[in-house]
Amino acid sequence: MGKPRRKFTPEFKQEAVELLRRSGKTAAQVARELGIGQTTLSRWTLQAAKMPLGTKGFLATEELKAVRRELDQVRQERDIQKKSGRLLCQGLVMTYQCIQAEKAHDPIEVLCRALQVARSGLYAWCQRGESARQRQNAWLLTPIRACDRASHGRYGSPRIYQDLRARGLRIGRHRVARLMRLYGIRSCCRRRVWRASRVVPPALVAATQLERVCTATAPNQKWAGDLT
Repeated sequence: MGKPRRKFTPEFKQEAVELLRRSGKTAAQVARELGIGQTTLSRWTLQAAKMPLGTKGFLATEELKAVRRELDQVRQERDIQKKSGRLLCQGLVMTYQCIQAEKAHDPIEVLCRALQVARSGLYAWCQRGESARQRQNAWLLTPIRACDRASHGRYGSPRIYQDLRARGLRIGRHRVARLMRLYGIRSCCRRRVWRASRVVPPALVAATQLERVCTATAPNQKWAGDLT
């Protein structure tokens, strides 16, 4: 294995360039005193000459890089939350499943920080098998889907719950509704068509003869009827 590459702080780079400018020594002498290569010192000098920020050039550059890294991280977390925002309301297991699906595109550390879950919890969930409750939910999903297909998608959770109880299955109606909501099973309701009221042409409307005066002095003078 080769020697590990040395890393220098912005402060060290700035001090090395200032020492070369003030001391009047050659780049080879200053580099030998600092224990660095002459090519490295010359590269730092050229970089400092191109910076318009004066003696704080290296420090400002590193601060700018740190700000850019932070902005990239914020954008990445925002995109993750935008893609999986609805899953946060569906429980911790759905969040872990989302991380497992997206870990090929983003680092797990970033995904856990964006979705506000602990990595230790994620790793523990990956090593843990399905619980008895999860196995039972997976088994109940088969008769629920069968009832939904038999009704051609017209039954909601109350009717499916009644069918399951009629088959002898012991299950609560809230559990049926939760499983249907979790797996996107919902009834298809026909939308009511609103029609405008029919307008009777003026020629077919009879004229009002009584003019709201319904009093009479003798029988069979005024007749009225109700067609509703």
